Amino acid sequence: LTLGMFSSSIINNLINFTELGIITKKLNIPVKLWHGFTLELALSVLTVSLGVFVYLFREKIINIITNISFTNYIKPSFYYDKLLEGTIKFAKNSTKALQSGYLRYYIIWIIATTVLIAGYTLFNFRNDIKLSISFNPTLLEIIITLIMIASTYIAIRAKSRLVSIIGVGVIGYLVAVIFLMYSAPDLAMTQFAVETLTVIIFVLVIYKLPKFIPYYSTRRRIRDFIVAGSGGLLMALLALIIISEPLTSELKNYFAENSLPLGKGKNIVNVILVDFRALDTMGEITVLAIAAIGVFALLKLRKKEEKE
Repeated sequence: LTLGMFSSSIINNLINFTELGIITKKLNIPVKLWHGFTLELALSVLTVSLGVFVYLFREKIINIITNISFTNYIKPSFYYDKLLEGTIKFAKNSTKALQSGYLRYYIIWIIATTVLIAGYTLFNFRNDIKLSISFNPTLLEIIITLIMIASTYIAIRAKSRLVSIIGVGVIGYLVAVIFLMYSAPDLAMTQFAVETLTVIIFVLVIYKLPKFIPYYSTRRRIRDFIVAGSGGLLMALLALIIISEPLTSELKNYFAENSLPLGKGKNIVNVILVDFRALDTMGEITVLAIAAIGVFALLKLRKKEEKE
């Protein structure tokens, strides 16, 4: 009320200062307490009158609205309850689909999600992808590839879990052989140890499982084929993209020049393993130690069960 009574001397000055600070000129906007009988005044009086009327007769109005059935659809609480109900239903269905308790469904979701996200990214950057494929394999590489393909087929089509484990194990050992071929003996040692432990664990576990029964329907086999095939194609495409990039790393020159002065060793590979990347080597040694302890524990447990 005070501001309204003294609007010409207070508010006008505030507006003028604001105008000068924003647009650097005065607009001379008049501010008054009374502007006469205008449409704005009539709407304000109507709003206040309706508010007073609703407040005075609120109980009767609530009873009338409650007895009208279609009014439920105009209540905000109705849509809130429906939204909450739909959210809970969606959460139950998504949890049922994603957290089914079966490992095969978890693997399917992981592979499918990876393929969709990575595939979408590759599709968006398809113009920047340049594949440079040079197919000139050696005889040993061809033999290893054929054996891996045959082992994969055996692992998929085998009627026995033991035969499937053997097929998977052969693939793992051949991967270690590939590491050796490309001058990565540390990776090969780790792969040999982990693959050995994995095969032993699988062999011990299958004795506790019920008889192998191939119960998959044709529809499920087609689904698994699509998921596995798309995952394999994605990994193959990513590998081709990586090997197509030019190798411009300066690390080999750095290691060759600093192996003796910094690492105090003439064998560059040994210096890299125990000096420049000692933490990585320690991690690999830890994996080997855990694998050895795991194999020992499983064999000891097996002997104890046989005695009992």
